[in-house]
Amino acid sequence: MARPQAMLRLLQGDVGCGKTAVALLACLAAAGSGYQALLLAPTELLAQQHYESFTSITDQLPLSNRPRIDLLTSSTRAKEKEGLKNAVKDGKVSILVSTQAALWVREWTKLALVVVDEQHKFGVKQRERLLQELPAPPHLLLMTATPIPRTLALVQYGGLMLSTISTMPPGRRPVETHVVVDSDQTRQEVYAAINAELASGGRVYIVCPLVSENDTLEGVRAAQGEYARLSASGLFGSYGCGLLHGKLKPEEKAAVLQKFSS
Repeated sequence: MARPQAMLRLLQGDVGCGKTAVALLACLAAAGSGYQALLLAPTELLAQQHYESFTSITDQLPLSNRPRIDLLTSSTRAKEKEGLKNAVKDGKVSILVSTQAALWVREWTKLALVVVDEQHKFGVKQRERLLQELPAPPHLLLMTATPIPRTLALVQYGGLMLSTISTMPPGRRPVETHVVVDSDQTRQEVYAAINAELASGGRVYIVCPLVSENDTLEGVRAAQGEYARLSASGLFGSYGCGLLHGKLKPEEKAAVLQKFSS
């Protein structure tokens, strides 16, 4: 970022390796130099998590060094959006964490850094829409744990520089991955492992590829159906089971996440 030409870099690393910490440091470097930074996330949930992570760290900085960080999503009320756009135009917002809603912000005056998390979920034209009206190209930091072939082609042929975080931060527990063939017996083994984790004070995600049942994808489990089945089965005893998917209202998502984290 200290070079005269705009950075175009892909940061690759496994989940939990510290990509968000790198993004925050880059945003702080831009803000500390008197410029603005934008972090794009593909979903409101992820944007909210980034916003909370950023503010929890920057709130520990002295007031004189503390940048203003704001959150903008499609759920932001129209009056608040207008106020944010004016603050962006006046240069009062140092770091904006947003979803695709930021693609329609045209008021940037000092945007120097754009960080795109899970960049494979954003289209090329979406990024172009954001950048096309800027007076000068900003530094661009793309982050992913799962680079797709198009991204790798950009690394090889399109001038995209690659940085890889190959190690985990100290103190992280090693991740174990187990693959099982779906059957009644293996499901019981998985449920037993889930109950053991819950009994030890842990929490569990069960991820489904669909939100609701789909006739064209017979046999593929959906989140709504699995939630209803598991809730009625009593497999997990007194431990509660929640449902979270992209079709829920923002306040419903927030309530589910709050219950999960508490």
